[in-house]
Amino acid sequence: MRHAYSIDEVFTIAEQIERNGARFYARAADLVQDPEVSAALHRLAEWEAGHETTFAGMRARAATAQSAGTWDPEGEAEAYLHAIAGDYVFRAKNHPADTITGKESAQEIYRLALQLEKDAIVFYQGLVGVMSDPDDRALLRALIAEEMSHVVFLVGQLGALSED
Repeated sequence: MRHAYSIDEVFTIAEQIERNGARFYARAADLVQDPEVSAALHRLAEWEAGHETTFAGMRARAATAQSAGTWDPEGEAEAYLHAIAGDYVFRAKNHPADTITGKESAQEIYRLALQLEKDAIVFYQGLVGVMSDPDDRALLRALIAEEMSHVVFLVGQLGALSED
């Protein structure tokens, strides 16, 4: 049986992805030697934290719009969703932040970050297709637009490095 995610579940996953992303960017920023690259990575970490807050607000608005939910007194569904997000994008297990040594070039870090951001967008795009409510799909599209801003920024940073 195929599980159809509720908008609450989707935003729970999104919040976890953003927490994981903030961790990745903060670690990369702390390890990279170039102060400009470090500043850009710190900015991305802040954006991820801001997006987590944005997605929490979207989730709260969606919850007030549709009060239907499932009974989960033990919190197992939420724990499961955190595990999915932790293992999917900006993974908690074998997290890319844990593999960064500080020896990577700025281009390598930006390319890895770009791939992770694209993976998040693909994940969210896939969820748009399983959402039945048009308002939920609109919220997901807003979430995707937020993530696309990271891709645009990273592409710009890569371009600036190649111009040097």
